[in-house]
Amino acid sequence: MRAPARLWWLIAAAVDFKGLCVEALQPFEPDVTWQRDFLVGRERCYRETGHPKAAQALRELEEFSRAESVPLAQILSTARGVE
Repeated sequence: MRAPARLWWLIAAAVDFKGLCVEALQPFEPDVTWQRDFLVGRERCYRETGHPKAAQALRELEEFSRAESVPLAQILSTARGVE
């Protein structure tokens, strides 16, 4: 994330998320940062504000979640039959 845009996103989240989040996300569109925390916040913002990109944000978060790598410890514990 670019520093000024990231700072604006953090301020929006801390001060008035619902009132400022859409504007704070604009510098990141259309090629948004594929990081879990960011995608979760983006989906929440668009859903809570009724933004037209809410469905797209949810799809992209779900796509990220499906493609997200599984931690090695989880793979090893599953392979050993321990969860």
